[in-house]
Amino acid sequence: MKSFIFFISSFFFLLSCESSTSDCTSDRHPYIIEERNLTNGFATMTYSDTISVGVTNSGYSIYSISSVKTTGNFPPGITVTFSDTNIYFNGTPTSFGVYDFTIITTVKSNSNDTNTILCNNSVSRSYQITIFSP
Repeated sequence: MKSFIFFISSFFFLLSCESSTSDCTSDRHPYIIEERNLTNGFATMTYSDTISVGVTNSGYSIYSISSVKTTGNFPPGITVTFSDTNIYFNGTPTSFGVYDFTIITTVKSNSNDTNTILCNNSVSRSYQITIFSP
């Protein structure tokens, strides 16, 4: 009898984990598409660059960025904004130097489809911007 109860309990546990297991098996997670160097700039001159974010194993149109954070040494005078699947760097740097920082991006699903659940909704990548003296 104990074996039967264990079997039934195990069966229901597996059923309750089925959704999250299949979602993570499909390996849906965000990634920063462009693994490249950001454009260097000059202090007191307008700066602009863009990187994109996507989601592995899914159509890009059902996901968008919900937040972007920077950590580390970010160039003063440049701001980070985002829209849909793009991260924008714009502004006028006020100081020259080499700036190493990390971008942490969180992605959300724009769909009510339960198959669009992400295994992990955040991704980070380190970047560097060199701002030269004018």
